[in-house]
Amino acid sequence: MSMRTVALLALLLPLSTTAAWAQDGQADAGVTDARGDEAAVKDYRATAERFTSRMTEFEEDAQSWVRFRESEERAALEENYGAIIEDLDEDDRALRATAARRFEAFLDKYPNESHAAHVMFRLAELYFEDAEEDYLVADAEFRRMMDQVADGDLEDLPEQAEKDYRRSARLYRRILEKHPDYQYIDGCYYMLGYVLSHPSSSLYDEEKGLAAFQDLVDEYPESQFAAYAHLRIGEHYFDYNRLEDAIPHYQRVVELEGEEGRLFDKGLYKLAWSEYKRNNYDAALGLLNQLLDWSERYEARTGRSSAMTPEAIEYTAISFSDVADIEGRHPLEVARSFYQGLGGREYEIDVYKRLADVLTQQARYDYAIDVYMHLQQTWPNDPDNPEFLWTVARLHMSKAPPDREATRAAISSLNTQYGEDSAWWSANRNNPDA
Repeated sequence: MSMRTVALLALLLPLSTTAAWAQDGQADAGVTDARGDEAAVKDYRATAERFTSRMTEFEEDAQSWVRFRESEERAALEENYGAIIEDLDEDDRALRATAARRFEAFLDKYPNESHAAHVMFRLAELYFEDAEEDYLVADAEFRRMMDQVADGDLEDLPEQAEKDYRRSARLYRRILEKHPDYQYIDGCYYMLGYVLSHPSSSLYDEEKGLAAFQDLVDEYPESQFAAYAHLRIGEHYFDYNRLEDAIPHYQRVVELEGEEGRLFDKGLYKLAWSEYKRNNYDAALGLLNQLLDWSERYEARTGRSSAMTPEAIEYTAISFSDVADIEGRHPLEVARSFYQGLGGREYEIDVYKRLADVLTQQARYDYAIDVYMHLQQTWPNDPDNPEFLWTVARLHMSKAPPDREATRAAISSLNTQYGEDSAWWSANRNNPDA
């Protein structure tokens, strides 16, 4: 039985109990749920966790799912297990449909019950899942049809798939209008904002979605959804280059989440990027360094680094290059001065490697060569050093005019510096990649 099947059964069982209790004539306006407040709170928290997880990860998961279906691995899997998977999917859909019917019947019969808002909230989630599944099917069909469209044939283009969130949106609005005192009204604001602001939504209205998120953070500033709402508001302003408006929302994300929060690193990164776009390099570099320091602590605790780490390293290197241009200094000097002020960092080598790449891409070959040579001198046993020296040789040949003598010298140094008798070889003898 799949995890989703178990979740749907959990939805059905409480409703069956609630409906029977209500039909026995024992319903009372002051009672929140037939199973008690504690059970209702657990239901809501489970729903909230699914929402917050889904909002940040669903899009990537859905894209991966579509790509997986199109891959050979999926074809091979379906050949062996296709019937089983299809049966489980059908079971999930059937359970969800049954749960939805029972919720709908309950709301028809008891629209003014004190816990009707909670039932509506959970029904909206079922509708949300229906919309997501329908979209995946429609989007896969859209892509298949696009593959069949002849080049340049604009008349036969298929219609882009959309996520039909209308049923969920109606329920969220109904809760907001009819049950303003609902204990978890903040979740309704967040989900309404989401279904209105998602680019693939049939209800897409950027301003209305923004308004829902703003209502949430204004009315419920300490909500568990507040950080997510602030992030979405910040992204809206960032996309329109309204950085002065975006920055306070990113700051609020960092404050609300704290170092243990899921959005802490993304809030720091977007703050740094905003400061970078404002040409406030000191602030940007400080925030990027704060993020990289946090990522090291996070990796020590969890075994994995922040997903923002590559971007933080990238923009640190780019900032060094930009500062050097503005101040008329060598990028290597800017970077060394920065880390000397901090007392050095373990990830410093990764920033220098990226800085060398950035300078190479900018065709600033002399600067790039200096950084590659600094890497070899400062970290003489790094596994990448032979490749760095080979790159130095190529960069000398890329100059106008090419420096053939420097190229020959670099190539000649490869054997002496990194041959079988070198200290580098001894240090890396058990490293097959090196």
